[in-house]
Amino acid sequence: MKKIKVQDLKKIIKDSSLSPEQLAQDLPISNMTIRRWLTKADSFEIPVKYHIYFQQKTNDLNFNLNEIKTEADFEKDLTRQGEKELQNKNFIKRVNSYLKTSVKQNEITLLVKELLFFIKATQNKKMKLLAIGALAYLLNPFDIIPDGVGFLGFIDDFGVISYILAKIKKNRL
Repeated sequence: MKKIKVQDLKKIIKDSSLSPEQLAQDLPISNMTIRRWLTKADSFEIPVKYHIYFQQKTNDLNFNLNEIKTEADFEKDLTRQGEKELQNKNFIKRVNSYLKTSVKQNEITLLVKELLFFIKATQNKKMKLLAIGALAYLLNPFDIIPDGVGFLGFIDDFGVISYILAKIKKNRL
């Protein structure tokens, strides 16, 4: 299991748009404990006994990546996640926040903007849910390659978003 550090906790809070108090409501951890961790250095490791709670919380954003999936299974996961996020009023805010905090206009931010445009313009619910699921995958710090490993952490995000955009364009033909 991946060790969870304060930097991961900060990313969970940022990506979920939750305050430490709101996060504590979903976890059997007090908000004061979470706030105390947030005062530590980013490299500080959260005690192992709490990791399971964060893994459960991130499973709301996570896909079951411990098993090899077919393309159809992965698309079902993305669609299911898209359905969840469609109900989340803060989702588009989180995506826009991601775009604002992105250091520069790089390939992935351009793809994210293209997906956002598609989500607003399409009437095809299945494709819309896939697009939302791909964005949820991007925002999830605990995906196939964790985002905390620098540039390499975005390779899988880039692949998922590129795949979904190609699928969307293929369905338009």
